[in-house]
Amino acid sequence: MVTSGTVVEVYNQASQKPINQFYKKHKQNVNACSSDLIVIARSTENAKSDNTLALHHIAGAALIRNLRAQQAPLYLFRSLFVAPAYRQKKLGWLITSYTEKLITTFPLYTLCEDNLIEFYRSLNFKICHQIPTELAKLSAKKNLTLMVRF
Repeated sequence: MVTSGTVVEVYNQASQKPINQFYKKHKQNVNACSSDLIVIARSTENAKSDNTLALHHIAGAALIRNLRAQQAPLYLFRSLFVAPAYRQKKLGWLITSYTEKLITTFPLYTLCEDNLIEFYRSLNFKICHQIPTELAKLSAKKNLTLMVRF
């Protein structure tokens, strides 16, 4: 998905190091792992002609994890972060919409702090009152609100 100066795509490199550096640079306590589906928004402005992904080109990222290995998938939108310089440009919406096209048949859950509930509502998430077992401990442990997007 391409929009003015930004590309939203699946990050499919062998190493998660650039993604983890992106989160660390912005003081986010999040780490990607090889089992995560990683969707990024990257700036195409001043990009190298060989399409090499540089840390300063990552504008936002989302980490999505399937929490069920043996039964129907349960997808957790673990992290959605847009760098401050790229906020108010609908990148959160673009990343979420792109993710929705990848995960078409299952709901997408997220755990968020109270100050982000309205933001996630703007992305068509709703507060989830029937908490799947796999998410109950995470929700209670971190005192977060579980939201779902169908």
